[in-house]
Amino acid sequence: MSYLEYTVKTTPSGPGKVLHLNWPLVVLLVAVAGVGFLMLYSVAGGSLSPWAEPQMKRFALGFAVMLTVAMVPIWFWRNMSLLAYLVSLALLIAVALLGVRTRRCLITTEIDDDHLGSQTLGAS
Repeated sequence: MSYLEYTVKTTPSGPGKVLHLNWPLVVLLVAVAGVGFLMLYSVAGGSLSPWAEPQMKRFALGFAVMLTVAMVPIWFWRNMSLLAYLVSLALLIAVALLGVRTRRCLITTEIDDDHLGSQTLGAS
């Protein structure tokens, strides 16, 4: 069950959903990410460009996706859960049956297929 079902008697709709988010959890997430950004800034010698800036961009994108997913009604996720499980299971089976180990040369992008198919079903 969701946090919203235990704290609110009626399900909010529209922009009012933002007020019913678990804000202490959101603040904790942003705080932990902020500490991570400071660590990356420190390791880079006071520069944002090598590590901190790309991480901040990724966090902003992930945060926006998180808020978007939070606005989707819970019944949608409940209805899609079986389908998502079956698709994930089918993809895992496909990797186990059809997956091949290939090594690509970074310069010429040639495929080294001397081990083609040797990884199928755990055969090394």
